[in-house]
Amino acid sequence: MARPTTNSSFEVLVLQAGGVINLAVLQSLRDKKFAPRVTSDLNALDGMLAKMTDPILVVEAGENVEKTKVLLERLKVLAKTRAVPIILIGADVEQFERGLEQMFPAATTLNIPYGAVEILAALNYLSRTVVQKRAADKGKEAAPIAVVPEKQKTDASSVPELVFAQLYNLGLVGKSIGGEPLSGSEITLTKMRSLDMLPTRPAVREAVDKLLTSSNSWSKHHILRVSYMAQRMVIPLKIDAALFESLRTASFLYASSFAGERPDLMQQVLVVGGTELGSGLRSELASKIKDSALFVMQDLNLDKESQIISLMARLVAGEVKSTDEQLSILACALMAADASDRVCYANGSWNPRRAYSLLNRLKRGDIYDYHPSVVCCLVKLLAEAIAARTPVYLLPKALRRDKKLREELMNQARLPVTQHERRVPLASLAPGMKLARALIGLDGKEVLAPDIQLDQDLIWRIWQLSAVKPLRPAIVFQTGAKSFF
Repeated sequence: MARPTTNSSFEVLVLQAGGVINLAVLQSLRDKKFAPRVTSDLNALDGMLAKMTDPILVVEAGENVEKTKVLLERLKVLAKTRAVPIILIGADVEQFERGLEQMFPAATTLNIPYGAVEILAALNYLSRTVVQKRAADKGKEAAPIAVVPEKQKTDASSVPELVFAQLYNLGLVGKSIGGEPLSGSEITLTKMRSLDMLPTRPAVREAVDKLLTSSNSWSKHHILRVSYMAQRMVIPLKIDAALFESLRTASFLYASSFAGERPDLMQQVLVVGGTELGSGLRSELASKIKDSALFVMQDLNLDKESQIISLMARLVAGEVKSTDEQLSILACALMAADASDRVCYANGSWNPRRAYSLLNRLKRGDIYDYHPSVVCCLVKLLAEAIAARTPVYLLPKALRRDKKLREELMNQARLPVTQHERRVPLASLAPGMKLARALIGLDGKEVLAPDIQLDQDLIWRIWQLSAVKPLRPAIVFQTGAKSFF
């Protein structure tokens, strides 16, 4: 797998309009040769941008959403004179992304808190987008730029379309693949046993029991969730039954060489997607996973299981790319499950904001390590997990205690739908559906107006937004969309 180099022709101008960018993040930008400049003077912004060769504007808006709205009105004036890519950072800023894309040539958002990995991924995305647009304007193929992997599996702008094409091909539109429990009750050993998701062979069961017993609480639950996610992602892919059983075993024993002895390797967030940050962890983790593959082969005499684990290690290390071969897809699903769980459960419990961040990276095309089928099923799992649990605690305290608002929302939820309408869970939305009523949040505010027809990009945005802003289920027209139901 090609690694990005450390040079970039783009300069970064950071506007601290309501928040302050972390010094460690600034240093990371300098290390990547983005040459960041920082200002708090909005009035001086236009002049500073005019003196820069190839600027990207990073706006730190802070935690006050109302002040962010005022700031955006002032940025509209700037957008009329400066065609500059922009990253908006702040609280609940994903709601402004669509408007920013209409104002600037390229735009994306980052919710706070954020780190160097997230901002570098956003800069990579904007850099790639700008280069592709320039090449399209000149009528020729874009050459790769320095901070972007030399070969992208897909054009980032087409990721939602490709995912929904896969969902249709696999017959998953409107159907669940089992993501709901991830954001709710724990994935326990008892639950896995009740779902017949544990290895069946006695020797393997004994090795799994020994592994889980020797692991601390976080590592144990991490392994259980990884196994659950990997199996759920693979079920729709109609993998050979014997290979699926091998995956089931591998999804536990890939951690057999380090779960008990090195719990620190279990909990650190595994960086994927071409950035050099975290490469030390990737190398060390890959080495330990290879040790697990050797143990599975030598001590348990399990050939296919060892191959899956070994392939996972090579994918983690970046030594190989995922292919359409079944063993490669299984190894990729196992890597994706492990890496995604580290992100979404970094603090020991489901974090919807981190799920939002992961969906954002998938949409940008940053996570090019993953096979398209794995990306499709991972997105489906995340969407179901997000929609299954309404994160009411994300609402401001005043709204959570507003009895009048709660009563109004309950009354709205009880309103019957007409014979031409249907109430659809957010995870079951499909392109072509048309909103019969406005899509509203639990704060009572309208998110999307009625009569809007949903496409892949809008649905993806709804999934992302629902991770950080509680939304009601959608009411769509049933007439003309019977194939969806």
